Formats: sequence, C-alpha cells, structure tokens
Amino acid sequence: SYKYAFTHKPTGKIGINIKTNRDILRVKYFDTGQGLSFNKEAGGFGLKLVHILIEQINAKIEYSNANEESTFIIEIPVANKS
Repeated sequence: SYKYAFTHKPTGKIGINIKTNRDILRVKYFDTGQGLSFNKEAGGFGLKLVHILIEQINAKIEYSNANEESTFIIEIPVANKS
C-alpha cells in the first residue's frame, strides 16, 4: 500500500495491529490512502494472491472503506498447544 495508497495525496497513515486470543490471530491493517474495490475477480494480482493465501490457511478476511480509511481484518486460526 505504500506504493499505491497515496498516489493522489502527499501524506497518509499506515497502521498494523496484531492481537491473539486462544485460537485466533487477528491482524488489522489500515491506511488513509485512496481506497480500493475489494472484488477478488476485478482486483489486481495482489488481491488475488491475498485471497489464495487466505484460503490456504483457512483464514477469514474482511475489508471496509469508510471514514477515509481502508481496513483489512484477517483472522487466522492457530493451533492450541495446551
């Protein structure tokens, strides 16, 4: 997103938050760039690759584009070793 998010504005923010609970790793990525369409058929190679990887690890992904912020939330199941 550093390369593409801010092509129409001189500055912006990028953030990553990572949280875990017993069986889910939750990764939240956000930026204040121009946003994008989250249609995996219409998207570019990068989005298609993200969907392929998400499916391979049985994860879930959500996307929103609101309040001048694009957000991806990825929830990845993790093995409980206890």
